[in-house]
Amino acid sequence: MNFYKINKIASISLGTLFLISGLYGSNYETDPATNLVIDKGFDTVVENCLTCHPSDIIVDNRKKDRKSWLELIKKMQTTVCFLDLGPAAEKKILDYLEKHYTKTQKKELVPNLNLDNIK
Repeated sequence: MNFYKINKIASISLGTLFLISGLYGSNYETDPATNLVIDKGFDTVVENCLTCHPSDIIVDNRKKDRKSWLELIKKMQTTVCFLDLGPAAEKKILDYLEKHYTKTQKKELVPNLNLDNIK
């Protein structure tokens, strides 16, 4: 691999990083105490979810989709923290988690780069 190709790859990688950080990071402020995105539903998540576990559980364990989050919530409610959310709070929490902490949401921001075609 020659020097030009390495520089080209580095430029594309940095450009991708800035694109992702611009799309993902600039639209929402993150709460410094919890590292969670501040948006509609944040207060409900803090009030209900963080009474049983730290916010890292949410940030580090993105789920595939809304259904996966609901399954995890139901499992936690029956095994760990017997908190009854009620339908309104459950909807707010699931809306928030689906919007900010699903794998599909994150994937949409990452372009599919084929570095083999760089000359």
